[in-house]
Amino acid sequence: MGRLILSMAEWKDAFRMYYKQYGSLAGMSTTEVYDYYGMEINIGTMLAVLRSKKRKGLLIQRTIAELESMGICWCPSVVNVLKKYYEEFGTINNIDKGTEFNYYGKIYNIHSVRVHVKNLYNKKDYPEDIMQELKSMGIEERKDRLGVFRAYCAQFGTLRNIKQKDTFEYKGKVIGIGKKLANFKYYYRTGRLSESEIKALTEMGFVFGYDKLQPLREYYKEHGTISTVMLHKLKELIRSLRESYANGLLSQPIVDELESMGMVWRVKKTYFITNKLELFEAYFEQFGTLANINSLTTFEYNGEVINIGIMAINMRRPERMVKMTDDEKQRLTKMGFVWDTKNKRASTPINNDECSKIK
Repeated sequence: MGRLILSMAEWKDAFRMYYKQYGSLAGMSTTEVYDYYGMEINIGTMLAVLRSKKRKGLLIQRTIAELESMGICWCPSVVNVLKKYYEEFGTINNIDKGTEFNYYGKIYNIHSVRVHVKNLYNKKDYPEDIMQELKSMGIEERKDRLGVFRAYCAQFGTLRNIKQKDTFEYKGKVIGIGKKLANFKYYYRTGRLSESEIKALTEMGFVFGYDKLQPLREYYKEHGTISTVMLHKLKELIRSLRESYANGLLSQPIVDELESMGMVWRVKKTYFITNKLELFEAYFEQFGTLANINSLTTFEYNGEVINIGIMAINMRRPERMVKMTDDEKQRLTKMGFVWDTKNKRASTPINNDECSKIK
């Protein structure tokens, strides 16, 4: 393995020896190893270091002039290969796959080189001077990959509601826009989207990960609020969002959206009980008694079918009863709620001392 630990004077001497041996520094790659007085040194790595120092303005003019007189290329080696090809053939576009090019005694697949440089050019990973140089050579810019998404957004207003099997007619063709969306999520995870593309997609409502709020949006659209979602299968999601909010893990746009749908962040201990009492009172108003509730009894409340029988079983649990006030127990008892299903007892409210006796 080559060495890199040399003084600057030794490195300059190594570059002079390389120049005398090969006639130019132009063909040097960043992976090249050179024999310097019987010691293998990573001269290619030092070339990359010098390029970085040059960009940052850390090289003195005398050193720059000496290295340039030996033919050093300040831009990355693959760009140099492409520049040399352009000088000889006048174009860097429409290169066939497998086309080889001799660059200072080294054979390069020029098609692969062009693809690599083009990708970095479109991601704007090169310094501005190299970007301008590549543009002057006529490098093809990436086509607008977001055209179909812009057309969809212009018609429907957002990309947020796209599902995987959805299709969309674009320029006379039926596009699997759901699959295309999934591909772009993969491109995002693998770093194959430019910053401008990410910004544009975000503005169109594109969600780069799993959108866990979508089920809540659908519930809100149907019921007009998510405050009753505690009686729904989505209550675990609500609980998770409340924990994230308490720990400061939710962004402000998500907080604002949830609050606009009726989200209640802090729930008092009696909140669920009070709402369940309202549910039992609604049942009592319709049927006149709570005595006929069994484990299979269901009841439609606020447009949702609820298994009120399971809720009654939970209300009888000692750990739940302890949290209830005597007034709440009294209200349920007056409506005929059966506390002790074995003895069918509902005539008097049960105080907290008696809760532990019920099994």
